[in-house]
Amino acid sequence: MAFGSDFKWGRVMSKGIPYSPQIDGLRAIAVLLVVFAHVGVSFLQGGYIGVDVFFVISGYLITSILLKEQASESFSFFEFYKRRARRILPALLLVIVSTLLVGYFILLPNDYSFLSLSAISAVLFSANIFFWRESQGYFAESADQLPLLHIWSLSVEEQFYFLWPAILIVALRFCKGRVLWLPLLLIILSFASAQYAITKGGSGVYFLIYSRAGELLLGAALAMLRGPQIQPDRLKASVLSGAGLVLIFGAALTLTKSAEFPGINALWPCLGAASVIASSWYGRHPLGQILACKPMVFIGLISYSVYLWHWPILSYLRYLNVDIDFVVGSSVVLVAIVMAYLSYRWVETPFRNVSAYTKRGWGVAGMALVVVLAGPLTIYAMEGIPQRFPYAVMTKDDLLKERDRYWVSSKNLSGEVAGANKKVMIVGNSHAIDLHYALRENGIQANTLLVPTTNKCFDFGFNSLADNFDDLCRERFSAVVAAVKKYAPDVIYLHDNWSRVDLPELTKALAAIRSETTVPLYVFGPKNIFRDSALNISRFAWEQRMTTPAQINSFAQKYNFQRQMDFDSKLKLFFQDGNLTPGVSYVSMMDVQCGQPRRCEIVSEKTGDFLYFDSEHLTLRGAKEVGQYLRKERADLF
Repeated sequence: MAFGSDFKWGRVMSKGIPYSPQIDGLRAIAVLLVVFAHVGVSFLQGGYIGVDVFFVISGYLITSILLKEQASESFSFFEFYKRRARRILPALLLVIVSTLLVGYFILLPNDYSFLSLSAISAVLFSANIFFWRESQGYFAESADQLPLLHIWSLSVEEQFYFLWPAILIVALRFCKGRVLWLPLLLIILSFASAQYAITKGGSGVYFLIYSRAGELLLGAALAMLRGPQIQPDRLKASVLSGAGLVLIFGAALTLTKSAEFPGINALWPCLGAASVIASSWYGRHPLGQILACKPMVFIGLISYSVYLWHWPILSYLRYLNVDIDFVVGSSVVLVAIVMAYLSYRWVETPFRNVSAYTKRGWGVAGMALVVVLAGPLTIYAMEGIPQRFPYAVMTKDDLLKERDRYWVSSKNLSGEVAGANKKVMIVGNSHAIDLHYALRENGIQANTLLVPTTNKCFDFGFNSLADNFDDLCRERFSAVVAAVKKYAPDVIYLHDNWSRVDLPELTKALAAIRSETTVPLYVFGPKNIFRDSALNISRFAWEQRMTTPAQINSFAQKYNFQRQMDFDSKLKLFFQDGNLTPGVSYVSMMDVQCGQPRRCEIVSEKTGDFLYFDSEHLTLRGAKEVGQYLRKERADLF
């Protein structure tokens, strides 16, 4: 992004464009709005519009340079992109490498693997496309823990500059310099398409170039409007600057994360940025002097690096469950400014000073580029390097296999044992799949058939959790009753997640099944589940230096769902009181999983493997161990 440009502290910018310290002051406002919004300043939720302000500044400055060079017939595509590379890549590569190094010590394998892909997309200036396709949106809760998410905006800008110089040069040559109509037309198309995409729920509208190009083009159009000789006008400058700042701060103060954006809502801060830039044409004025003061100019000069550094710092703190309060947020801002100054002084500035650093600079840049590409590729190929952690690590492929076992393979789930005459019917939702694998992995001497219900219902499909599921649940329970008639099992096992316990309705459901058969019915109670995923709980334990399976299991106790234990106690009393006809028995899964000496394990203390692949479904290893405990206590079920 054009948080800095080809400009230096001085009276004249590169390529002969007059330097305006007010623009550096505007950069400072933009980056501070973004950073304050990200650290959680409550009244600046809309501070993300700082990125849009930067887009306008970038379009203005770069187009000004292009127009100047084209007029003097000195424009070169090679020189243009070489300057862009010198300006953008050094600090960007430094931040990416630093983020990858820190991630090695912090991120779980799946997250580290994802970071590696985002790093590659950042280097290839396609991060906006990557995060559009792979994330749940810029404002999704999980987005706070993606260390390179903010590079999307840099990718948008560079994609724009892959196209705009050629378009502009061709237009200038064929239209004899009268090309203002071109950016104006494209601005209308960009904002209109963005607004249309928002109304249609377009998922890529926040990230993709078509919805953001208008903001850069607004700056480009402004560059074309500037005349060669402009007379100082204090009043005009004050009005333009004041109106522009009102539009910028008005948007930052009124927009929220849930606002429709970009589209029309992005137009106002962009017009504000254009107005402030235009005010700099008309000489000194009070607001301009504030923008041009040394602290503002200083922040503006290092704004690119401030933007690059602040987000990975925040992202890792949130990943480590650090609360971003006032003290932490203030510290993040200060650290980002310090890191940005060091980057500006020792990385950005030397690489812009080509005469002094040509050979060494380009050599270092080349090596850094190789590292930044080779490193992430290696990390991804090694599935996030799970060897970094001593226990309980699932690779991405492992996790996908476990999920596939539930949501794909289980659709035709049945098990036959050679020579077995006993037929067991297992009824329930995905938790019944857990039971099926627990039995099968421990040598059940019976042929098993799974009759699936759904998590939209309770009491094994007899009742729905919401009115709009009534028809679905009636259909599923009818299928259960029909299966009892058709397959004539020798025993029926009933198991689901017990999202609700309604004893009178449960009695009716069991009676409806009982009316079709006299075989034994076993009702399996709620299984132990957790308030977060096994991956996250293990990560939280590791952060507390609790790394052995026993320590992780002890730590995980605080994440147990008390509801499951309460439901289990309620069901035990219900069945013990003889409320049902003979032949209906209750099996407490809480006793099986959590009875002494077991502790509702989330990680195997035998192998160190995960027993759950999310917060409630067992891995194959988990099903095997639960089945072992079940067989030890209830051998009759096998």
